[in-house]
Amino acid sequence: MTAGIPPARYRERIAELQALAAESGLAAVLVGVGADLRYLAGYAAMPLERLTMLVVPATGPSTLVAPRLEAAPARGCPAAAAGALDVVIWDETDDPHALVARLVRRDVGPPSDLPLNVAVSDGLQARHLLPLRERLGAARLGLASSVLRQLRMRKDADEIELLGMAARAADRVVAAIATGSLVGRTEAEVAREVRERLVDEGHEAATFAIVASGPNSASPHHEPGGRVI
Repeated sequence: MTAGIPPARYRERIAELQALAAESGLAAVLVGVGADLRYLAGYAAMPLERLTMLVVPATGPSTLVAPRLEAAPARGCPAAAAGALDVVIWDETDDPHALVARLVRRDVGPPSDLPLNVAVSDGLQARHLLPLRERLGAARLGLASSVLRQLRMRKDADEIELLGMAARAADRVVAAIATGSLVGRTEAEVAREVRERLVDEGHEAATFAIVASGPNSASPHHEPGGRVI
């Protein structure tokens, strides 16, 4: 894929999220590893047991909190390169959840015990959610999708171009597979070819390909196996 998201766009997305957070009465939005983090910062962080979190306050600078082991990719993500956020690295002896809580409170002002409304990633693991809830004290936690979905449902020109390119690439792969040799091959072999062709067409990765034949074709989430077509 030759198209991409310009780094400056991540600054705009974070600013739009801050405005929505303020309108919704949120002190901050906490975004963990996953699609929302990639949308806001261009950072496809590894899903480690160590905390990686984007802290987006309603006012003030946004901060990407990352473990020392991931310092280089965190500092090199598009949003950081565009100056849209600060990057704070924590060490093994630090308390990253307390660090996030301090960042949330930093721009709120006194009193420090003021109850806050904070939105957290919908799929945040309990290993992070529970310590955050403890460190944030009387904060009222809600789902980040309550504000993020308002951003993500509206696609900008760059997203539309990428979606179109991805769809056309997938169409070409399906056409090539459908007109090629299928009989006598296993489902797994054809699924492997689907993934390889998608990558050759420009997709960054292709981890999902359903090839289901005979009785397996009635299974909507069939795992391709050794059945011969």
